[in-house]
Amino acid sequence: MKKLMLTLAIIVIAAPAMAAVNFAWTDNNDGTGTLSYTTTDGDLPRGIAITVTATGGNIIAASAQNAAFNCNMDYLYANPTAVLGEGDALAAPGAAGVATLPATVVVISAGVLDELGGQAAGPASGDIITLEADATCTVDLAADTLRGPASGVVGSILASNLSIAGTITIPSASDFDPAHPDYDYWVGLGE
Repeated sequence: MKKLMLTLAIIVIAAPAMAAVNFAWTDNNDGTGTLSYTTTDGDLPRGIAITVTATGGNIIAASAQNAAFNCNMDYLYANPTAVLGEGDALAAPGAAGVATLPATVVVISAGVLDELGGQAAGPASGDIITLEADATCTVDLAADTLRGPASGVVGSILASNLSIAGTITIPSASDFDPAHPDYDYWVGLGE
């Protein structure tokens, strides 16, 4: 028994430190929010699967997707003739396929493939995607275990800081300069 305990202790000591992805949410204060990440220990993500739940508003669009995350699996599933880089990473919650917008729950699901369709690694850090809402709302981001592991990160990475929360703020018209080119858009939203 002592030999077994010593062997287990050596294995635990020799195990490498767990790599992690630290996600962050930035409220851009213009009706959008951006999901970004940094990695530790040099391990790189091969994909992400994150459920976004909005309270107080709907997600209405995605933009500024990181080009490294070029495989939008659910878009390719729904559009079999599409190629890498087409579509966006917004997927339907609970089933394969693209998200129907506007929605209070969407999944960010994207992978990194090389030009031959083989799995590749993404950058060590950067923005992943920007989401737009139709009203000021809070967002909760958690791993989507339908498409990925409990960390929300596909690859050899074992940990992340999910679940995280944030906001998407739409400024009121009184906060906006009437000379700004988007002023009529904000007023049209009823703010």
